[in-house]
Amino acid sequence: MSPVHETLAALAESYGVATSYVDGAGQARVATPETLVAVLRALGAELEKPAAAGAALAAREAALAARVLEPVIVAWDGELPRLRFWLPASAARGRWRVEVSGDEVDATASGSVAELPVVERRTLGAQERLAREAPLGFHLPLGYHALRLELGRRVVSARVIAAPRQAHVDAAVGEQRAWGVFAPLYALHGRHPHGVADYGDLAQLLDTVAGLGGNFVGTLPLLPVFLDELFAPSPYSPVSRLFWNELFIDLDAAVGEAGTRAARELLEATSFARELRELSRLELVDYRETMQRKRQVLQLLAAAAWAGPRRAELEAFVAAQPWVDDYARFRAVT
Repeated sequence: MSPVHETLAALAESYGVATSYVDGAGQARVATPETLVAVLRALGAELEKPAAAGAALAAREAALAARVLEPVIVAWDGELPRLRFWLPASAARGRWRVEVSGDEVDATASGSVAELPVVERRTLGAQERLAREAPLGFHLPLGYHALRLELGRRVVSARVIAAPRQAHVDAAVGEQRAWGVFAPLYALHGRHPHGVADYGDLAQLLDTVAGLGGNFVGTLPLLPVFLDELFAPSPYSPVSRLFWNELFIDLDAAVGEAGTRAARELLEATSFARELRELSRLELVDYRETMQRKRQVLQLLAAAAWAGPRRAELEAFVAAQPWVDDYARFRAVT
């Protein structure tokens, strides 16, 4: 590796950017210098080409050394007993004040800088800098919070992430080993050939896994996506995070619940059933065509619901959750 590339790799490391990885096939992949330059620029590095990595690295090291407070602080299990910050050795006077604010929290602490213990020292050029630790004793609810550090007239901010040390453990499982199944809905073979498996099939999988002694079922996000025009079916690019994907509605259950004759006749029509079977036999899910068929049934169900005895119930639901109307209008115009 040339000196320029070594310096570029060191710069990438200082930003937490990996320069190589091994892919799923076991093949080593090494990032090109051009790729690293593009990524580092996106992260704020003043870098136009690999040859400028030396100057960018020096600027990065100086910025890190001059940093008063880490931009992100983790409070494990919500505990934030103390706060470390850096100041020049000459800045030993004045007072400090820390405030953490956010949902369900508003905690403050203050004191004299001179009374804080020095826990680390470093030299930046000709200047000595000292790390001091302020006692806080904060217990924060899990989530994201804003921290504000006042040092005289100087104010420094940081994000506090109060995070659990371990993932949630179901009380029914306790400390025992658990097992389950991960299966995206498009990988399931549905009870009925409706182009793609649905929420009813997912429920059946849950029952099957539970019956075998399993503890969980995982799947891909089930949030709504664009399935017409626009067309963007990726579950990781949802239209909204407040609603479910109508593609996976169990048509049999929906028609049975609504009890509308027109929807049932369409669902049971020979030609319509044949189209759904053909879609179900495809090697890959045809999202656009499947949604087009399902929408025909859903439109009949919607029309019957608004014209029937459940209209008052639906109106009350929308009134209690006004974002439903906003979402419906948005989907209608797209």
